Amino acid sequence: MRNIILTVCAVFVFTGCVSSNSNYAVPKNVNLVTQDIQGTWTGNAKQFNNNTEWSVKVNIVDGKYTISYPSLNCGGVLTLLKSTKTQVNFREKITYGKLKCVDNGIATIKLTSSNTSEYKWYYNNGKHGASGFLEKR
Repeated sequence: MRNIILTVCAVFVFTGCVSSNSNYAVPKNVNLVTQDIQGTWTGNAKQFNNNTEWSVKVNIVDGKYTISYPSLNCGGVLTLLKSTKTQVNFREKITYGKLKCVDNGIATIKLTSSNTSEYKWYYNNGKHGASGFLEKR
């Protein structure tokens, strides 16, 4: 009888360990960028703290996300944080021209029509740093 109870307990413990119902948090929609947002977006943004304007180019193609600031000679890779049907949020990692651009910001693109979007950039602390408009190429 004792062996049966131990066997039943072991089955319950083992079943709990392999259960597909885990407590790990999985970000929603992280791997999904709608067709409307995919593509190459270009335009200009204005930085609030010094009132300067610079060019922006964002590539959202086949699960690869990059950003460049051609007029500043810097850019890097984007990590998708959130995606909805009309907006994407990225974490920015500057990989070249590091002395010319702020690293680790948040870049957002929100569709305003089928070929235009609003671009917003935020410092790592959440402060809104720049805004502009981009066109799909």
